[in-house]
Amino acid sequence: MTEGLVKSAARALEILEAFASERRPMSLTQLGARLGYPKSSLSVLLKSMVAQGYLSVDRSDGDFFPTLRVAQLGDWVAAALLGSEAILPALEKLRDETG
Repeated sequence: MTEGLVKSAARALEILEAFASERRPMSLTQLGARLGYPKSSLSVLLKSMVAQGYLSVDRSDGDFFPTLRVAQLGDWVAAALLGSEAILPALEKLRDETG
């Protein structure tokens, strides 16, 4: 971790980034293997994120997955930065075509 970061805050964001990368539900064991966090501290952090409504847990298999609350956090950013959400697809197309 980089100096000056609050470890639990950085880890919470890294958990969300892992879901963004994997795009599927993951168990405590899978997240632990991917991120290299101690199982005990990861378990507490995941439970906190569930309690805050950022993750859901499937009680049948224990898998975690982000909730719509996570998606709603950034739904306004593109329009705020670019002035219009309509420009985002054009910028993504330009990026894809030009690398």
